[in-house]
Amino acid sequence: MDAMSSFGAIPVDIRTGNIDYLISSANKCIEGVPGFGFVLAKKSQLTQCKGNAANSPKFINTISILVEFNVTANICTQELVY
Repeated sequence: MDAMSSFGAIPVDIRTGNIDYLISSANKCIEGVPGFGFVLAKKSQLTQCKGNAANSPKFINTISILVEFNVTANICTQELVY
């Protein structure tokens, strides 16, 4: 599911929906780090992709970006209305 502009603004239940992958960016509705994208994936689908990566870096130094995204995700979680 392409949730690039809607993640954090429109509720989506990926557990009950027929969604194998949800792709979004941290800098849209959840107001995180610009340029940081992420994927939420069903583990069963993700394991089928093993070995299919081509020309991908083995390590990218993104610790500060991940820490910032964690802070943003925690803030968004606290703001959720159930």
